[in-house]
Parts: sequence; C-alpha cells; structure tokens
Amino acid sequence: MGWRTAFIGAVCTFVLAGFGNPASAQDPVLPRFVEPIPIPSNDSNSQSRSSQSSQVNTPVPGITTAAPPSGNATIPVSPPVTPAQSAIPLPTGATRLLQFGMRTSRGFNIKYVDGPQGQQIAILTGGIKMFATFIKGDKSTFLDVQADDVVVWLKGGQIDELINSSTPQPAGNEREIEVFMSGNVIVRYGNSTEKKNADGTPQEDKTMRADKVYYDVSKDKAIAVNGVLQFFRQGLRDPAVIKAREILQLSPTEFRAQAVQMSSSSLPSDPGVSMNAQTVDIVQEPDIRRNIFGNQYYNRLLQQDITSPETLFEAQNVTLQAMEYPFFYVPYMAGNVNRPLGPLESVAFRTDKIFGTQILTTWSVLDLLAMTPLPGERWDLQADYLSDRGPALGTSYSNRGDKFYGMDMPFMTEFKAYGIYDQGHDKLGGPRENDFEPSQYRSRISWKGQLEVTEELTFMGQIAHLSDPRFLESYYKPEFDSGDNLESFGYLKYQDGIGAVSVLGKANFDRFWVTETNWLPKASGYWLGQSFFDTFTYNAWGSAGYAQLNPARTTLSPFSPPGQINTLPFPYEPTDQKTSTGRFDVMQEISLPFNAGPVKVVPYAKVDLAYYSNDLQGQDVGRFYGGGGVRTSLPMSQLYSDVESELLNLNGLNHKITFGANYFNAWTNVGHDQLPQLDRLNDDATDMALRDIHPFQTAYVPGYKGYALANSPYYDPQTYAVRRLLDTSPDTLDSIQILQLDVNQRWQTKRGYPGMEHTVDWLTLDLSASIFPDKNRDNFGHNVSFLEYDSYWYVGDRTGITSSGWFDPYDPGVSYWNIGTYLNRPDRTSFYIGYRQFDPVRSKALTASVQYVFSQKYSIIASTTYDFGLNQSLSNTLMFSRTGTDLTINFGFNYNAILNNFGFQFEVVPNLLASRGTGSGLFGPAAGGGIGR
Repeated sequence: MGWRTAFIGAVCTFVLAGFGNPASAQDPVLPRFVEPIPIPSNDSNSQSRSSQSSQVNTPVPGITTAAPPSGNATIPVSPPVTPAQSAIPLPTGATRLLQFGMRTSRGFNIKYVDGPQGQQIAILTGGIKMFATFIKGDKSTFLDVQADDVVVWLKGGQIDELINSSTPQPAGNEREIEVFMSGNVIVRYGNSTEKKNADGTPQEDKTMRADKVYYDVSKDKAIAVNGVLQFFRQGLRDPAVIKAREILQLSPTEFRAQAVQMSSSSLPSDPGVSMNAQTVDIVQEPDIRRNIFGNQYYNRLLQQDITSPETLFEAQNVTLQAMEYPFFYVPYMAGNVNRPLGPLESVAFRTDKIFGTQILTTWSVLDLLAMTPLPGERWDLQADYLSDRGPALGTSYSNRGDKFYGMDMPFMTEFKAYGIYDQGHDKLGGPRENDFEPSQYRSRISWKGQLEVTEELTFMGQIAHLSDPRFLESYYKPEFDSGDNLESFGYLKYQDGIGAVSVLGKANFDRFWVTETNWLPKASGYWLGQSFFDTFTYNAWGSAGYAQLNPARTTLSPFSPPGQINTLPFPYEPTDQKTSTGRFDVMQEISLPFNAGPVKVVPYAKVDLAYYSNDLQGQDVGRFYGGGGVRTSLPMSQLYSDVESELLNLNGLNHKITFGANYFNAWTNVGHDQLPQLDRLNDDATDMALRDIHPFQTAYVPGYKGYALANSPYYDPQTYAVRRLLDTSPDTLDSIQILQLDVNQRWQTKRGYPGMEHTVDWLTLDLSASIFPDKNRDNFGHNVSFLEYDSYWYVGDRTGITSSGWFDPYDPGVSYWNIGTYLNRPDRTSFYIGYRQFDPVRSKALTASVQYVFSQKYSIIASTTYDFGLNQSLSNTLMFSRTGTDLTINFGFNYNAILNNFGFQFEVVPNLLASRGTGSGLFGPAAGGGIGR
C-alpha cells in the first residue's frame, strides 16, 4: 500500500507542479496540435532580425543552453478562436510576469509575423528560455522553461517589447498570450517557500522534459506531449520518474495525464518496477473539504469548519508491474492527493507458528471523523485478524506540543487500547505455557501523560489495565521487556534550584501477578549540593507516606474472569510480604572535599533516620543507619611520543590512569530483612522472570549449584544492593564495611591524515575489586568479591576486540565473562564473533554474525547463537539479498528454539521504500516478536 501511496502522490505532484495557479473556473478541453507549416522567408507582413546578446534580455544564470539550429523556422497554426466562449478569469489576486532570454551566449533569431484578428506572432529559434513568475500575496511560484524553438502569440500590447524587455513583463487579462515550445523542452519548477540545501539548491528538485509544450498563459491551459518528470524528494533512494504520453491542464483546477508510467529507478530508461495508469484526472475542489462519508472537516484548533481547497484524483486501469510482468491491477482508484488511500494508513500480512496468518490494518480515526489533526497529534485505529488467535480491535492516540488549551505548557499524552477474542494459547517458551490459561477476551488499556505547568512545576501520570499476566508479553514483547511498568499513578513535582518536593499517588489492585507497592500517598523532598563556607557539601532527601505492599498472589484476584486457571509461582524474596505501613525516612550526607597534593580526598558521613508503623512482624520500629568513609582519586599520565608502529596503528602513545578508592563503614539497628521492600529494585519483567525460573533452578542446573541458585542468599537482589552500596532505597540499607578499589586506564594515540590527526583511544582497561574486612557478616566468609574488568582494544577505526567480566573468587560465586571481535567496512560488510560464559547457570554461548557484500547486487546476512552449556541452538537467521536497479529481494528464514518458532521470509521491496529497511512492518524482525503497535 505504501508503494501505491507514494506513486499516486508523485503523479499528482507532477501534474500540479505544472502551469499556473489553481482557481475556480471551467472550460472545454484544449484543441489538439495541428501540424506545423512553413513560414515564408519573404512576407510583406513580416520582418526578420538576427538578435544579438545586446538586443535581448540577460539570460537567467546557471542554465545550460544549446546552439541554435539551422534551417527555416516552422510554427503551428494558432488554435481556432471560438467567439462564443469568454476568456477564463485569472486567479484572484494573482500577478503573472514573463521574461524571455537566450539559452546560449550565441543569441537567438526572431521572426515577427502578423496573425489574424490582431494577433502578433513571434518565431524564436536558436535556443530560448522563458521565465514565468506567479505572485499571490507574499508567495510566488516560477517556471524556468528552455526550448530550441518557441512561438509566441500575443493579442494586446507590443510583442517586441514582451520578447526583448530586460525586465519581466505583465501577462494579465488585457494581454492574451500563448506559447508553443518544441525541441529539447526543459521545464524547472520552484517556489519561494521551498526548502533549500546549504548551497542554495532546492531539496526537492523537479524537472520536466517534453517533446512539445503548448501553454495559454492567460487562460491557464497547457498541453505537454511525451512529458518526463524527474524529481528528487527527501527519503527517496533514487529520483522519481513519471512519464506520460500527454499531460493536459484543462482549467486552473482540472488536470489530466494520459498513458502514465511512474517509477523510481537507478536506470530510468528501463525501470524494473513501475505503476501504470491509462488516465489520471486531478481536480481541485474549491472551499469544501470532506471525508469519505461526505462530512465536512472541522478544525478544532480554530473551532471552525475547514474551507480550504481539496485536491482529488481519479485513476483508470491502474497496474503495478515488476520486471515487465503485471502483478496487481485495479480498474479504478480515487481519493485525495495527499491521502490517496483515504483513512487507510497501512496493511500488513505475515505468518508464523505463534499467531498464524495475520492481516493487520491501520486506519486514521481523525480522517474517519472528518477532523484535522492538531500539531503533533496522531490517532489510529487497528483492525486485525490472526488466524490462530482470533479477531482484534485497538486504537492508539498520541499528542504533544508546547501549548495546552492555549496556555504555554509543554505537554505529552499517549493512549493505547487493544482487545482480542483469543481462541489460542500463549507460546512463551518452557513450562510457563501451562501456568496460565487466559479467558477468550483479552485486552490492554493504558494512558500516560506529562504536563509542565511552569518551569518549576511538572505533573506526570499513568492509568493502565491488563486483562491477564501474559497478555503484554505475548502481544507486546518489546514493551514488556524494556518499557515502563503498566501501573496507575500520579506524580507532581516542584523544583526550584537545588530544592525539590514531590507527591506520588499510586493505586493498583487488579495486577495480582506482580509484586507492587501502592502509595496512598507519598511525599518526598530533596536538597542537593548545598555548600557551606565553600568547604562542606550537604545533601538531604526524605519521604513520608502510607504504603500497601501486595506481593504476587497464586490465588485469583476478585477482578479475574471466572474459570481462569492460575498457577503462577510464589514471590522468592523473603521481604515480599503483604504489609500496610506508614514510612517516614530522612537521609543526610555531608562531605569535605580537599586536595592533598595530587590526590583528591573526600571524607563524608551519612545518617538515615526511618520509622515504620509496621515491619514484617506487624510491629512499629524505628531505624538508625549511620556511617562514614572517605573517597580518594589520583590521576596520572605519561606520554611516549617516540612510540610508532604501522602494524599496531600507533602514532605516539599517551597513557592516562586514575587510581580510585572508597572506604565506607555503616551500622544499623534494624536489618533490611526485618522490613518490607516498599521501593522495588526490579521492574515487572525482571521480577516475573526471576519468579518463573526460581522453581526450576534445580532442574536446569543439577547439583549443589542449582540448589544454591534456588535457596542461597548469594544471589538475592537486596543482598547484592547492600554489598554494592546502592543506598537510594530506604528499605535496602544494612550494616556494611567495605573498601572499593578501581583503576581506570586508557592509552591514546593519534590517527588521521597528516596535519589533520585527532586523538583516539587505542586501548582501555578498567579494573575494580571490593574488599570486606568483616567477611563473615558482609560477604559469606570471603574477604574479596566483585572482581571486574572492562576492556576495549581499538585495533583500527573499524576493527576492535572487546571483553568484560565479573568474578566472585569463591564457589559457588558468580562468574561472568565475554570476549568478542568485530570488523566493519564502508560497503556494509561486517563480521562479529563472540563468546559468553555465565556460571553457575551453565550458559556458554557462542554468537557469530556476518553481513557480507559479494557485489553491488548480492549480499548475505547470517547470525547464529549456540549454547554449549545447554547443548542447544538458541537462534538462527539466514537472509540473502539482491539489490537491483528497482527492487531489493530478500529471501531467508529464522528459527527461535526457545519459542520453537520457525519463520520464513520472502520480501520484494521497491527501492523507493528501501530506506525503511527489512522487517519494518508491524511485526519485529525476530520471530515471535508480538504484534505491538
């Protein structure tokens, strides 16, 4: 559909970019050309003159011209005059100016002939150009026309003044002017409002070439024979080319093109893909704009009906053709030039083992309601059918702008709703498919918005509803993995300088499958970066609120549909217990930064005071958390200017290194395991993934390591947060004594052309470790943990090796590391191979991907991931591509072993649309990506 839309818009651009400005008028079709007749060289009523450069106006700069031909000039007989017909009035308020000039510096020849009924005729040979300007208000359009031979008919005024004037001459109703052009006719279009490049050339250049062109300047009538329009438009890979046997401007508001061929090809003379039409008619309807139901459009911004002209088209016998073979035909097509498909925006087709055959359509709701969109507004309707699941209906609305109901308040709002009568089963991979049996009616509804009331005051809110635990993951997989939690809340924040206050209200009662906290409400305050005596730096933040912690439940919510099966796993965190409590918390930090020679030293102290009206035992408790420490850093560098190596791509070497350390010792009277976890560390997707895998750890990882994964506090998220000094959550604070050490290094060199060298990183290596003096309390009896490294070796600007890792030097601690190398080239060739090992989960995955360009036409894309720890191939993709002058053909398959989903893909993409990329439809390129829009 996008292919048809682009070409219909293109042909309309071709015709409308033609001659004259639109107005309300009607007139019969122009008569055909008659064969030209010789003009006698000796005529008592004619005179001949050889026109030199001093005798004609200066040509427009930058136009390539041709030498004048030899031989006697010929002209067509003037079209017959019909006295019963009156002249068509000019567009209201339009001013027309004409100016003639030379096509080459050799000048041109002029022959004047007296015509019937007071007409004056000028025959121009040897290369002429005509510059026509149409001015209406503060806007203007122009035509720059060049031809080998031109015949001008004039009635009213002196024709020699029109031809030889050095200034543009008016062409109003008092002058009847007709122009016939032949021989390498070139017409360039432009207007005063078009966007230009930095060098002044138009971004969307339009040029037409024709064998012959007739133009009635006074009546806005024109005929072009064998016209070829070539125009460049942003987003098109190749220029669009439109050919027509005959193009007619019937009146200022009616246009017709016959035997039309439209294409976009790097070989325009022999396009591989084209859209052909027998006839294309274009009419500009005055004043009234209506939708497909006949309703007049309404402008909500101005609170009035829209009366601007509407441009409509009709096309007969439309055929899409590829490689000279037609593959689509429609006998009739009609619609709006700017919206050729009316309210229909897109249609997509796809098939896989999860949803079956899918037909996905998107419609413009505003067009259906006959409303124009506000700036930044979009409203779509989705009507889909999935053969293995059922029919579906949805809508999405988005709007953003700088004014909210006329007030200077930047805002953003989004709304999504999607429902399906689901007659299938979710395919999520593993045993989870048996955990939940959804009802047949499934849906999601969500709204979120942001409003900047003033520069200091901001509101954010969201309202969301999901019908069941697995709907979002099944149908909106990318949003489930990396999007915001679909929860309902309201948040108001006031910030002025270094101080801020906020209020959060959050209430969710029907999402029984996730662990979440309702705040009814919570007020917070911040004071950050306060300096005292230019010596001390003070930070403080705190909150007060009433919370309801609702852990994920294995029993159904009262809002769940009857008969629904639910065996979702239990929460795995011991602090995830149903609790209602008031919480009051204040955290303060003061630091004293100073320099001790080259060493920067920052002693600091922290104190947190908190009160819970109910802990996990149902008792009120007050907590004190306090500690102190010191942060230090020492930067050093050494320049080795004599280091040179062509092999290693080195031109000097500068080694920069920073030594850092942080010692912190804190104590609390209440451990984190006695308090409910009100501030969540994990989002919904991570929490559900951990709960899903938790009961199966011993099955997938046999032995004591699997038992440790299921039961040991080694892998508890809150324990990790305490040992990592993540102290932003009041619920996850505990006694800790730790020394964190790090060394950050980079070796830099110079690369580039002589005299244009620039500094780049050649090698980076960052190392860090954590030491626990109180090993039994803080680190399970081990002094050292969190040994980490991160390194990049930039062998060249397009070649490198990367590796990173994290190790706990004890069993069964975490061991994670990866190493990979990449290479890419300007011709789109790229290689990557990498290995990742993750213990104790026994994942040892090898990933390889390649995009290899055999030639300008042929390329291959392949990728695979095989896990030697699981002895399973996780994913495989293979795609062959052929890029021709007009078509890019993609053929390939993919297999997802986790979802047991096999996908086959065959695409034929016109290069006109190739910038969208493959797999850019409503589904993602990966199999099982869901249908989220």
